[in-house]
Amino acid sequence: MCSNGGVQTLLCRFSDCLQRYFHCTALNMSDADSITELQTQLAHLERHITEQDAEFYQLAKRVDALTKLVQMQKRQLETLGERGSGGAGEMPADEKPPHY
Repeated sequence: MCSNGGVQTLLCRFSDCLQRYFHCTALNMSDADSITELQTQLAHLERHITEQDAEFYQLAKRVDALTKLVQMQKRQLETLGERGSGGAGEMPADEKPPHY
């Protein structure tokens, strides 16, 4: 469970240390409350990491979709450019339109 690497491994190790300390030491009430508070904070951090992972995954999917769309539009523009100026009504790029 702690082999994921990065922040999750660090949090997992921290949790293990807290559990060992909690079970192996004669604690007074303030120590137990402190450990409970730390475990609560750890749980919130773990949930936050999980939520961020899901959000980054969704963002990566959106970036991939947008990248594909840009590539498709680039190909379409290249295709239009390859057709050349053979079409009727086309003007050179530096010529002003007739309504000016």
